[in-house]
Amino acid sequence: MEDLILLMISLGFSAFFSGMEIAFVSVNKLRLEIQTKKREWIGKILSIYIERPSRFISTALVGNNVTLVVFGILMTNITKPRIIEYLSVEGGMSLLFIQTLITTIVVLVFGEFIPKVLFRLKSLTLLQAFSPVFHFFYIFLSPIVSVFMFLSRGLLKLFVKDKRHVAEEMFNRNDLQYFIKEAAVLQMKNEVNVDPKLLENVLDLKDIRVRECMVPRTRICSIEVNTPIDDLIKTFIEKGFSRIIIYKENIDQILGYVHHFEMLNKPVNIRSLLIPVMLIPESMNASDLLDRFIREHKNIAWVVDEFGGTSGIVTLEDVMEEIFGEIQDEHDEGDLLEKQISITEFLFSARLEIDYLNEKYDFNLPEGDYETLSGLILDHAEHIPSQGAKLKVPGFIFTILEGKKNRLDKIKLNLMPLDDEGPLDL
Repeated sequence: MEDLILLMISLGFSAFFSGMEIAFVSVNKLRLEIQTKKREWIGKILSIYIERPSRFISTALVGNNVTLVVFGILMTNITKPRIIEYLSVEGGMSLLFIQTLITTIVVLVFGEFIPKVLFRLKSLTLLQAFSPVFHFFYIFLSPIVSVFMFLSRGLLKLFVKDKRHVAEEMFNRNDLQYFIKEAAVLQMKNEVNVDPKLLENVLDLKDIRVRECMVPRTRICSIEVNTPIDDLIKTFIEKGFSRIIIYKENIDQILGYVHHFEMLNKPVNIRSLLIPVMLIPESMNASDLLDRFIREHKNIAWVVDEFGGTSGIVTLEDVMEEIFGEIQDEHDEGDLLEKQISITEFLFSARLEIDYLNEKYDFNLPEGDYETLSGLILDHAEHIPSQGAKLKVPGFIFTILEGKKNRLDKIKLNLMPLDDEGPLDL
């Protein structure tokens, strides 16, 4: 009877260590991190596990293996006489096989499968509930765990040539995305006051290239460095900008920018007013750019292409708009043209983005190495169409209503059947 009680206890501890291991591995790390800030003494315990995840896993494995050894010994003592009595097995390999089979089934079902399913379903709740009990073993088994971790590191150094330290990632992008989806559900239930779209935009900054949010070179308000001050003041008044880009000889040689406040100091020439700008490649992602803006205390950058030519200008406001949406100020132009004439006919500004049109109108416009409607037309036409020209793309007819020599402004879009393959009319 005493052996049977010890057998049940050892099986229970095996289930406990297996469950805690899977709970820690499968728990949403961001939620776990948040809980460490909310709860006092349990939070302190959890923070220790967060800082040393390898030690936590090692403790669970050592504890599980010790209890399994004890369980195996007790199981052998309890089952041996009963197997001999009821199955008429005298000993040898037959007895060993039956004992191993019974022990394996019991351990897999009650020590592994059931606890791991339960602890995975309620990982955070059970991890918090049982962390004080686990912490006792975390301390008690610490000397043994330290020895095994030391030996394992030694073996890794012996057999693995790459000795670079790899930092343990506590939570990753997938954890954050899971948290955002959960926040969206809670917001629908009025349980939290969080804007999930805002959080998604922050995550998506890594995927946004500077070329997607910059002001293109054709729209840069700029002036040559040797231009008289009076002309610069006149440009400030006419354009209404607070900053004007300054270049030497051509727009591919940007020197910096001038702020309109400097005009109050009655300057003699433009060069004395220059404020330098950061130089960045158009392939840089928006997240890294935001980090540089903050680190270097800048708010405007000169964007260059792979050949060193000017692609455009990007400001701190442009990056922030990727997170918060359109930020209206005195420099922004009015709303871009966007008008539905009929079920199949639309009027659009050529600067409207393809992603936006596809999402709002479900157009399924073809995507490529361009961001705007103008880019799509230029990519398919392979030149700048003149006013009145028409371009046929599978499912659409584009008519150029307004444009200049170097850009398109106003487009009429007509929907048509995909099987209508008429000639291209430019």
